[in-house]
Order: sequence, then structure tokens, then C-alpha cells
Amino acid sequence: MRFGNALSTAAVVTIATAIAVAGCSMYGTSGVQSPTSQSGHAAVPFDVPSPTPTPIQLVIAGLVGTPTWPIGDTATGAQGQSIDGLNCLKQLAEPFHHHIQLSIFVNGQQLTVPMGVGMFQPGGGKSGYIYHTTCLYFIHTHDRTGIIHVESKVDQPYTLGTFFKLWGEPLTSTQIAQFTGPVSIYINGAPDTIDPIASVPLTPGSDITLVIGQPPAWIPAYILPPSLQP
Repeated sequence: MRFGNALSTAAVVTIATAIAVAGCSMYGTSGVQSPTSQSGHAAVPFDVPSPTPTPIQLVIAGLVGTPTWPIGDTATGAQGQSIDGLNCLKQLAEPFHHHIQLSIFVNGQQLTVPMGVGMFQPGGGKSGYIYHTTCLYFIHTHDRTGIIHVESKVDQPYTLGTFFKLWGEPLTSTQIAQFTGPVSIYINGAPDTIDPIASVPLTPGSDITLVIGQPPAWIPAYILPPSLQP
């Protein structure tokens, strides 16, 4: 099922049922009015929004933003093959396990990061959380909160670019998936000019926010569920 281009106000919808953490398109071009970009750097809006006054508590199996993309990776993303040196494994029980929150805004509206990214043939998801899949990668999403799980055999840095390669969507200084225009990035609420954007590290516990076009009134700050905190 594909969703329309109309974007509604982003919301956080929580599911009260406690869920134990497993161990581990409407695709087309979209012209977006965007802030001016500085050469060689990610764009930073002239009116830089402040971080959310009150951090938002995330709940496992919740929903953050407006659903925009289908579950899982695209046909050009991870389909069981090796991606950036990562293999698709039937199960994960790795010693280095941490989490990052990713937010995507287009003209002030927050879009949901889909569940099942970094999973080959993800199943279920009716409860808002994917437990079962044919295989999965060290970097993946279980639900629609924007929480990225990183489970690795060794403590090594991974990047946002690898997540997008697994997803099969482009990420550059002028594009996020099908949306085009200068991209601004915020890390833990502060604007950053790191370039290329794909090199942003997936640092444990960090909030990463990508913005195209008119920025939101606030750059959200999130609190990971207690079981996922560093």
C-alpha cells in the first residue's frame, strides 16, 4: 500500500502493551522549497529552530510521524546480499548493541521511518513491531519510531549512509529518498555541517534529524525506551 503525498502533522502514537525487545512507492521526484546551501556543506536554515523544550519519551512499537514509505527495503536496497560489508544473518545476538533515533522532516512535516529496514522479507508487523524475518543486518529497524538498532560483533563505527544503502533510498546533501532540495542536519538538536551527510556516525543514543524545505518549529529530542538506552 502506498501513501499519498499529503503530509499531516507529525504525531507520536504509543502502544500500551509492553513488548519485549527481540535479540536481536509512491516514488517520484518532489520539488521542495529549501534554504540556501553553502558549497561543500549541508544546508543550515537561516532561522534555526531550537530543540524540543521537553524531550519526547519513545515507546517500543509506537508510531512517530506520517507513514510515507512501505515496510522494509526497496528493490535496490538490501535483498539478502552483502551491503557495505554487512551480511544478512538469520539471527543476531551480538555483544555490541545500541540505538539511534532518526527523524525526517519535509516542509515542516515529520515522515515515519519505516519498520523492517535492514531486514530481508520481514514478516508480521501488525502489532507495530517486527519480530520475524528471513534474515537481517547489523543495522535495522523493528518498528516505526525511528529507532535504528545497531547490533555488531565488534565495536566499530557505522554511518547513516549505510542505513540508507540498506533501505535502498538515496541520501545526499540535496536529496532524501524521493524528496529533493538542500538537506539540513541536526545532531542532538544542534545544526551540523558535516559533509557528506552519509558520513554521519551512528553514535549510541544520538538523535539525528534530517530536514528538507521549511524546518519544523522544533527539532525533536527523544528519550529512548529504558530497555534500549545506552
